[in-house]
Amino acid sequence: MNRFRYILMLINCVFDRFYRVDKARSRGEEPVGGAGLGLSLAKEISEAMGVKIALTSKEGVGTTVTIEFPVTKEIASLNS
Repeated sequence: MNRFRYILMLINCVFDRFYRVDKARSRGEEPVGGAGLGLSLAKEISEAMGVKIALTSKEGVGTTVTIEFPVTKEIASLNS
């Protein structure tokens, strides 16, 4: 598997609970990593609020986080 396909596979997992990309950051004697809950909580909370959160990645360019907020009639009327 080439490196970019591996990265795409990881992006599909980062919203899973307790998932950490770098296994070396797992909690040992000294805690250096989290519990792997941050992005899964962010996704669950955002979905409950009607907000969409997504990650995309391009080889040699980087990773982009996209957050889409719904526009309500009240907000839309402010721009009129």
